[in-house]
Parts: sequence; structure tokens; C-alpha cells
Amino acid sequence: MAVGLTILYFLYQSQNKAFQAQCVEDGISKENCSLINKLVDDFKKTNPFWIILIIFTTFLSHLARALRWNQLIESLDEKPRLINSFFSVVIGFFANLGIPRIGELVRASTMARYENIPTEKLLGTVVVDRIVDMITFIILVGTTFFIEFDTISEKLSEIMSMNKGSETAGHGKIWYLLVGFIIFCFAALMFYIKRPENLIVKKLKGLLTGILEGINTIRTLKRPWLFLFYTVSVWFLYYIMLYLCIPAFAPTRHLGMEAALIIFVFGAFGFLVPSPGGMGTYHWLVIQALLLFGIKAADGFSFANIAYFTGQIISNVSFGIIALILLPIVNKNYHPNTKKA
Repeated sequence: MAVGLTILYFLYQSQNKAFQAQCVEDGISKENCSLINKLVDDFKKTNPFWIILIIFTTFLSHLARALRWNQLIESLDEKPRLINSFFSVVIGFFANLGIPRIGELVRASTMARYENIPTEKLLGTVVVDRIVDMITFIILVGTTFFIEFDTISEKLSEIMSMNKGSETAGHGKIWYLLVGFIIFCFAALMFYIKRPENLIVKKLKGLLTGILEGINTIRTLKRPWLFLFYTVSVWFLYYIMLYLCIPAFAPTRHLGMEAALIIFVFGAFGFLVPSPGGMGTYHWLVIQALLLFGIKAADGFSFANIAYFTGQIISNVSFGIIALILLPIVNKNYHPNTKKA
């Protein structure tokens, strides 16, 4: 939490400095130019109808994830109740807001407690679950960059290029980056052939093996197509959560679904950083994506906070607390008929 708040603090300081400079340029007095007041006002002006829809969509995404997880658990000849799977999932997301990545362990241990299934078996299903998410994310990023390459490369060129005046030079920088990436991959392959015992190589090999095992696990499920449907549903609902923020905030109402896709992908990278729910890094990347569409940084900061606090803080904290209260109640007279390993 301290890491996330620190990143968010420095981001706020940089945004506030830019906002003050914009106020000077617009002739607004310093007394009437407060970024924190702007954030509060923007939250107040947000349409509550869309906020309720975002929270409901978050609920549906957790439900789809619980249904998908149940399929993996059933492949172990276990029959968990959906309500326990759902509550375990939301408690895991709640835990992630405190300590990043601990949610997977909390999810498995919570389910083990109420379903009498060995934790180590459940951890295996959680690993497969996250591997599938990683594969889906890679496909989503690749597809988005392919469809919106011109828009994204223009922004990346602007950031990387020393000569911002030349559009051709900017695109050339992108191709240099791609060629450099290919050379890096080739060099890594040669290093793997020459030094297969290297620790980093072993880690990469283990990651690749885990991905292949995850794919193989899906193939052995009784209804693999249903599993894929739940996977698509989870990520589609994540996208909808972001898309619903657009009409909720006046400065972004003119943006369409393609813009929402780019913002969603940029923001998703923020969750890869080990801070609570991507706190700070998510905000910065969403601001960068909104700059592509001419949204001012201060408005982008407000949008990022609306999206983050609605989807992560309000939804996951509320769901997590409710789950912690209801889990013992709904399982009071429940005796799982499962086999102990």
C-alpha cells in the first residue's frame, strides 16, 4: 500500500505542477486553481447511473471468473459451491489492494477452508487461471496494437523521438524499436542454446512450460468451449467497466469504443506493477492514453481516479467486506462432500 500511495503522491505532485502552469496560462488565480478541488468537483459531477453500472459490471466479472474457476476445480473431481467460489474470488481481489499478488493465496486458502479441499490443489488451479489471463492479455495487447498501430505509434514516436517535428522520423523510431526487439529475442535464443543452465533462462523456460501446461489443462476440461466463453466474458466485462467511465465523465463523452480499447490496454499494463491494484501506475498510463485523444492531463487524472476508485476501491472493498461477513453465515450448516487428498 505504501508503494502505491508513494507512486500516486508523486504523480499527483507532477500533475498539480502542470495544472498550476495551465492556470497561469489561462489567467486563473492560484486561489481558484486547486487540483484536489478539481478532483472532488469532477467526482461530484460524475453521473451516478454509470457508476452503478460499473459496480454491477464488476460484480458480473467476478461471477464469470468464479464460474471459470469452478470448471478448473471440477477437473480435480471436486464439486465446490458457486457462492463459495464467488466469495473467495472477491476476497482475493480485496486482499490484493493491501499486498499485491497475495490475493491468489488468499483465494485458494479461503476456498480450502469452506470446501475442505487441499490448498495445494487449489493453488494449482489458481496458477492455471492466472496463466490463462496472461495469455488472454497478450492476445488482447497484440490485437489492439495491430488494429490501432497508427494511433499508438504516433504517440510512442512523440515520446521516443528526439526530433518531434518529423512524422517520418517518428515512425522510423518505432521500426527501430521493433527491429531491436527482434534482435533481442534472437540473442536471447542464442544465449539459451549456449547457456541452458543460466538462472534467468531456467525461469523463462519454467514460464513457457507453465503456459503450455495451462493450455493442456484447458484441453482436458469437460467443456473447454464454456471455459473459453467465461474467459472472454471476464475480459470483455473488464473492458466494459472502463468503457462505462467514458460517458460518466463530461470531458470524455465524445470518445468511442476504439478509444476505450486503447485506454483499457494502456491501463491494464499498470496492473502488472507490484502496487495495490496498479495504484499510481494505472493512473499514469491512463493519462498517457487519454493524451492521444486530446484530453488534458488534469482531466485524464480525474478520469483515471474515477475509473480506479469505482472499479477497484469502491467495488472490491465493498464486495470483499460483504463476502467476509456472509461466508461464515452461508456455510454455517454446510458440510462439503469432498475427498481429502
